[in-house]
Amino acid sequence: MKSFGFKLLFRKNGKEVNRMAVTTPRNYGNAVERNRTKRIIREVYRNIKVHFLCNGYDFLFIVYKKNLEYKDTFLELFSICRKAGIVNDSE
Repeated sequence: MKSFGFKLLFRKNGKEVNRMAVTTPRNYGNAVERNRTKRIIREVYRNIKVHFLCNGYDFLFIVYKKNLEYKDTFLELFSICRKAGIVNDSE
């Protein structure tokens, strides 16, 4: 699934847990920018996974957008996961 500034690749992994990775393009910025972005994405994923995501998937988040803020990132990643059909709506 693709959204403004993000791309989500996912597939079933045959396990009862989710696995996640974050990557950025080579020309994204310096190490400080890349690491800050990855920390924000990991924190958003951690909060989304606890309450909303289905289990048994591998996720790869590719980030193109710079200067991320937590609130905007949360809304964007949640909408991508919902479009992909991996959000558990029963809660």
